[in-house]
Amino acid sequence: MNWLPFALFVLYQLSVTTGARTVDVFEFGNNVGTVSFTKTGKISLLDKNVKVPIVLPPCMDLRYVRVNVDNKRGPPKVDFDADVTTVSIRYRRLQYSKSTFTVVAKAVPMKNCKSEDDYDYE
Repeated sequence: MNWLPFALFVLYQLSVTTGARTVDVFEFGNNVGTVSFTKTGKISLLDKNVKVPIVLPPCMDLRYVRVNVDNKRGPPKVDFDADVTTVSIRYRRLQYSKSTFTVVAKAVPMKNCKSEDDYDYE
């Protein structure tokens, strides 16, 4: 019976380590430019598909997207649709989806581009 406390301690340590939070990182593009968009959020247990549209300032060209997802059970499937500049975070039907996410986008200024703010309407 002297081994019982030790066995319980080992089982406790295993449950703590396997239940520890992990941050999965997904990157798209080349890491250049300045941070032009940041969004953080939570995904509930019943949410299986979350879309995050990336909105950039005028005359900025998107070059890099980084998505951090913190889920203690397993990583989701993360895709980036460059045509509509949207990040999609998807979990399978029975996958544990309660998590948090951060989306960071970097962009560079477009050459020879004038936004509406640059025009003088006088």
